[in-house]
Amino acid sequence: MSATTYRSPEPGRLDYEYDRLLHPSESEQRRRDEWKFPSLSRFEAVLVFAVFTIAYFLIGLHLVGTSHVVVFDAVDRLTRAYMTWWDSPPKLAAIGFVYPPLQSLVFLPFALLKPLATSLVALPLVGALFGALTMVSLDGILVRCELALPLRLITMVLFGIGPLWLWATTTGESEAVYGFLFAAMLASFVAWYLTEETRFLIGCGLAAAVAALTRYNLGILAAFLALLIAGVLVRRRSAAAQVEGTVAAYGAPIIYALAIWTMFNWLIQGKPFGWLSTSANLAVNSAGLSHTGGASISAILSHAVELTATTSPLAIAAFVVLLFLFVAGGNTMAVALASVIGLTVIQLGLEAAIPANIASMTLRTVLPVTLAGVIGAAWIYRAAGSLRLLVFGGMTALLVAALPLTWSEMKSYPFQEQEQAFTRGLFSGADQSGASSRGGFTVGLEAERQMADYINRTVGDRFHAVLTDNSQTYAVILLSGKAPTFFNRVDRGDGAWRSVLSAPYGRVQYLLIACQDSGDLIRQKYPGACTGRMSSRLTPVFTTVGQRYTLVRVAGPTPGGGTSTGGTSTGTVQNASPTQSQSTNTTP
Repeated sequence: MSATTYRSPEPGRLDYEYDRLLHPSESEQRRRDEWKFPSLSRFEAVLVFAVFTIAYFLIGLHLVGTSHVVVFDAVDRLTRAYMTWWDSPPKLAAIGFVYPPLQSLVFLPFALLKPLATSLVALPLVGALFGALTMVSLDGILVRCELALPLRLITMVLFGIGPLWLWATTTGESEAVYGFLFAAMLASFVAWYLTEETRFLIGCGLAAAVAALTRYNLGILAAFLALLIAGVLVRRRSAAAQVEGTVAAYGAPIIYALAIWTMFNWLIQGKPFGWLSTSANLAVNSAGLSHTGGASISAILSHAVELTATTSPLAIAAFVVLLFLFVAGGNTMAVALASVIGLTVIQLGLEAAIPANIASMTLRTVLPVTLAGVIGAAWIYRAAGSLRLLVFGGMTALLVAALPLTWSEMKSYPFQEQEQAFTRGLFSGADQSGASSRGGFTVGLEAERQMADYINRTVGDRFHAVLTDNSQTYAVILLSGKAPTFFNRVDRGDGAWRSVLSAPYGRVQYLLIACQDSGDLIRQKYPGACTGRMSSRLTPVFTTVGQRYTLVRVAGPTPGGGTSTGGTSTGTVQNASPTQSQSTNTTP
């Protein structure tokens, strides 16, 4: 039997462990005292979520269902999710590459219930849910910044009823989605800064990864947060290995998400980095969105100052005070949040500078600035000590001042997404269908409903009977509730679709054309379709009010391999009215 060797403790080891208990390092003390940092209670989180969800949803139902203020970008994303489930064959490729993927994917659970999608109820529902999640994240930040409950409620209400934020959360726009992810990123970053808990760091990385797939420019903020995390650790004199490991843990989900999306672009489009290029998807109901123009430095600066000053004066004040806190007291989080505010303002300019089009700097691009301003002001409150009430008073005054300023800007700013129509429909309750809105918009979906109803009556459930460019006629497809009736570019790929477009005779029965959109590929192929200069083989059968859409009947092949006119006779032209379209009818 061999003797067991006994090892005595390393010299000084017990003394070292005992000393750690008595004199913990700064990071160990922070982790040990985590419970001292306030956090949002579950009850309060659920209550905030429920109240804001109900409020935003009811307002959204009024706007979409009664005033008919519908943003076409949101309808396009909902249609892509709808076609994923209800087209024939159903395929995830319907999500497409026009938008960052998460903007459409968030509609998938709601599009599974067909009535939610075709009635457009899914739009305010999705906006309300993500708007409420944003308020929960903001509430968590305010708690950690030590605002008492009454002060938190005042801050959340003033931000939550901001006209621009209210527009995003009630119309189903993607700003509600990435607003939540933006707030979640900063909430996790603040929590990690205070506690150095790894779970908050991982949460920040996951939120940043999803945010980058919701709005690509948020990838810049995600990369910037990696630099801020490294800077915080360096200022705390952490070891180089800890800095590297922490940044790697944060960045891993971001790199993974972007790598997966790049791979999908490569496999499907053959362009691995095609998602980095900008693409214009103009709304079919806006004659003015075709406006393009140079984006000079002076024009960019002018619009950036105008948008920031009118929608978020709090962000300007917070930026200045946060820089002062860093210079005067070395507050690391203060300079980090000031940098975030500055970056969001810079991104305003990039919206116009990258495509060289000042019209790209729309009102909605300023929403991250307003949110960053509130978060920065909350941190100033935390650091203000005996001056907290003074800081909160100034914070409240600037939030109140932003309400009428933003409201006025939504009425007058030239580049927008029907925010002007929103200001008319919010309180009046009047139907805005057919009214104009700044930017060249015609409000409502009257033309789309007319065409959808006509196709349902005339074509019915015939499979792939109507050839259409779904990137322009998506609203008609959605409102018809009969996606398999349409042969679109997703069904069998762009190549097969273009083949039918070149020779549709005997292969499809109708062409559906968006006559006001130069991007419609069918209109490009048959330019006379919307002007009446048609061949005998293509016969217009229905044109909607405002001549937004035209349905053209396609002749079948003749026995000898040619085409025939189908023996139709031309009917009369009916006069258009707000409720009855101008149409040219033939026997279908």
